Amino acid sequence: EPGTLTRTTLYRIAAEALANVRKHARATHVGVELDEDGAGYLLRVVDNGVGIRGRPPDDPVDHFGVSMMAERAAMAGGWCRVNSNDAGPGTTVVAWAPEADASDHGTEGRDAADTRADR
Repeated sequence: EPGTLTRTTLYRIAAEALANVRKHARATHVGVELDEDGAGYLLRVVDNGVGIRGRPPDDPVDHFGVSMMAERAAMAGGWCRVNSNDAGPGTTVVAWAPEADASDHGTEGRDAADTRADR
C-alpha cells in the first residue's frame, strides 16, 4: 500500500485532472486507472474531449492546475505529464509516485529523464 504522501498526491492529481475534464474538455467519457508500476503507482486519467490543442482561443487554459499537478508529483518523488491524445480526441494525464514516501526511504523516485513511452 502506498504511503500517506503518495496516496494524497495521486488523489489530488486525479481530482485536478477530473476538474479540468469537467471545466474544459466537453468530454463524453473519462477513464481513471491506478496500477502498481515498478516501485510505485501509476495514475492515468484519459478523456475523449477536445484535447489541449483543440481548445478555442478564448478558452483560458488552467496552467496553474497543470503545473500544480506536476509540482505535487515531484514533491512526492515522482512526475506528472499532460498530453493531447495522439490516437484520437482528448487528453491524457499520467502521474507516477513511489510506493513509499520518498522521505521514508531516502529515495527520489523517477525523474523527467524517464523515456518509457507512457511517460
